[in-house]
Amino acid sequence: MELLYHNKLKALALFLLLLSATLFVSAEINSFGSYAKGSDVLIRQTCASCTYVNVSVSYPNSTLAITNVGMTNAGGGTWTYLFNDTKTLGRYDITGSGDLEGTPTSFDVLYFDINEYGIAASLFALYTILYLILIFAGYLFYYKFATNNGKSIKDPNFLYWVAFYNLVLFVIIEIYGFGGVDTLIVDIIKMISLGSGVYFLFTAISNTVNWK
Repeated sequence: MELLYHNKLKALALFLLLLSATLFVSAEINSFGSYAKGSDVLIRQTCASCTYVNVSVSYPNSTLAITNVGMTNAGGGTWTYLFNDTKTLGRYDITGSGDLEGTPTSFDVLYFDINEYGIAASLFALYTILYLILIFAGYLFYYKFATNNGKSIKDPNFLYWVAFYNLVLFVIIEIYGFGGVDTLIVDIIKMISLGSGVYFLFTAISNTVNWK
């Protein structure tokens, strides 16, 4: 029964780890990041064999801001377009095409986010405080639970739940963000959650094998 419980916890934690990795990779690949309202956004696309690259940008309400506008060849296979109509808050989708190896080819849908940075900054501060409170409260709860029930903090059950807790926090931050703010600090916070989740997960798996 104890082994079955361990296996269920391990499966749940591994699923969250896989989901975390998928979210993180997909977000990094397709996102140009977040910008303050009114900012200029330099859109880049790479195509060394193209003789032209066109780009289209959609407003957050899905209406087109620009359609099939030619990008500038910046050299080295890099094409650029400076988009400056960012008065509307939300997600802007980027689509386009070029003659890759002589064949008209569409590139993947990219996007960037526009937010009201002043509001986002306050939300970022609030979310950071809440995150730290959640981390502290979670660890304190698990520690108290373990010690009050005569269990070691090396108990795999304890470690699986700590891993689960950290991975859930990572998934929430990855999906909902920190008020639209995308900074190095946010990335560090996400990596702390993901790193802690991975560490406790594999420690739990190792302790499960050796646990008496």
